[in-house]
Amino acid sequence: MDKKVFNILLLTNLDSDNCGDQVMEVCDIALLRTIMENLGVPEDEYKINSRAASIVTRKYIETGDESLLKNPRKVIGDNDVVVFGGAPMFNYLYQIFYLRTAKTVDLAKEAGVPVLFSAIGIEVFDPENPKCQLLTEHVNQDNVKLITTRDDYES
Repeated sequence: MDKKVFNILLLTNLDSDNCGDQVMEVCDIALLRTIMENLGVPEDEYKINSRAASIVTRKYIETGDESLLKNPRKVIGDNDVVVFGGAPMFNYLYQIFYLRTAKTVDLAKEAGVPVLFSAIGIEVFDPENPKCQLLTEHVNQDNVKLITTRDDYES
């Protein structure tokens, strides 16, 4: 009988031209391995599937074409946990990360997959901004289990 492998979907900004984002991905993988080792989980009983956080594509964001969510649904559904690692997933002022993040959380909830946010970059929080309100709604969903940040600690 084959052992069940615990699948971790790590979403980072690895497709960015900012080399700091690639460093964060390597650090996230090392931290996840250390966590699993500390939990006593042998390497052959888990797999870290590292992908770009842009799993929800810009084209989907622009068009709302549900057929573009087929692959993200499958990828998320094939994993036991989604970890957003280090990327600026909450950025909303000049980027669309917040929309991708919100939809990814929705897809994970639909699949019954918990979500963790680790060392996330945050722009200034404005409770009156509809984009911040959307993020607040999504990070407070019951499948979001943990949020840590690397900046703007007060927010």
